[in-house]
Amino acid sequence: MEQPKFDVFLAHNSLDKPEVIKIAQYLKKNGLNPWLDKEQIFAGDNIQKVVSQGISQSKVGAFFISQNGLGTFQENLELGAIINLFLKKNNAKGFRVIPILLPGINDIPEDLYYLSQWAWIKFTSSNDEEALENLIRGIRGRSAAVQEQPVTAIPETPRIIQHSSSLTTPSQPDKKASFVNSHLGVQPNISADQAEEILNSRLNIQPPTATDNLDSEKGIDYTRLRDLLAAENWKEADQETYRVMIKAVGKKEGDWFTEGELLNFPCTDLRTIDRLWVKYSNGHFGFSVQKEIYLSVGGKADGNYDSEAWKKFGDRVGWRVNGSWIRYSNVTFDTSSPRGHLPINIFVVWLRLELIRGSKFSSLASKLVNCNI
Repeated sequence: MEQPKFDVFLAHNSLDKPEVIKIAQYLKKNGLNPWLDKEQIFAGDNIQKVVSQGISQSKVGAFFISQNGLGTFQENLELGAIINLFLKKNNAKGFRVIPILLPGINDIPEDLYYLSQWAWIKFTSSNDEEALENLIRGIRGRSAAVQEQPVTAIPETPRIIQHSSSLTTPSQPDKKASFVNSHLGVQPNISADQAEEILNSRLNIQPPTATDNLDSEKGIDYTRLRDLLAAENWKEADQETYRVMIKAVGKKEGDWFTEGELLNFPCTDLRTIDRLWVKYSNGHFGFSVQKEIYLSVGGKADGNYDSEAWKKFGDRVGWRVNGSWIRYSNVTFDTSSPRGHLPINIFVVWLRLELIRGSKFSSLASKLVNCNI
């Protein structure tokens, strides 16, 4: 099994960089190899891709929390990516998260309550020797010093959702919704129930007796799609998604979708396809993920083309690089790709025809909204 290239990924607000650099230098002097954006991101790099690769190549994720906050880029990308990676690799590879409180912060902020499930380290200064030693022990696998906190029952595998009522406090639902709104790219003002559903699907938390729901209004068999996604065969799954969707609208392989067909695509089938993508990618891929990103950059789910929103969306999901739309041969079929990068195959026919391509996606986004997906 390939060993992680970096010992720890240092996620921080750029305003805290001087303090973080000092800590990184101390780690290096003690034989550790930290990932630091200043040293890994170069002019012309796709920042989102480089950061995602850095996370996937790191053994530990360290979050620096300060009076400056996490920072917009870190909130939108690094937090969700590290949490997804942690939950995916926790049992197999021992990936861990270490929250680090910089001077002026005495406890995990309420809107980041999820991070309080891990032992955290408090720095009184960037030269705090005790905190630095605790950090080194945490990175190397020994327990970081656990601060005294209100006792909360936490299962062996860290989870956001507590299914037992005895483990739930009245304030938790609001915190769940706040966390989802702030850090997982979901529109604001969702309910506590919606927050729990999103967190369960993103973090692949399933009730003990749950099985995949492969319902279809059109008699489509989604078993192969499910199996490909479960095996993380992303390219074949992307192509299978096109096959089942074109079949669902009554066309044969090689045909393509009209806007009307996407606007009238059966909700049950669309929900099944999206649920499988979201579940097996731990919230990294899926039509609903793409929809939320599209809406977050100003797009509207009305079937109309919005040039600026479409370009921003393309930049965010990695479909547009250096001002040019990519070809299918340049698609990245793994989770080091930007969030929302897949599925893409159903849109590829409109390569270079930006106007049609954008309006088709908006039609699908409109259907997702109408289906409450």
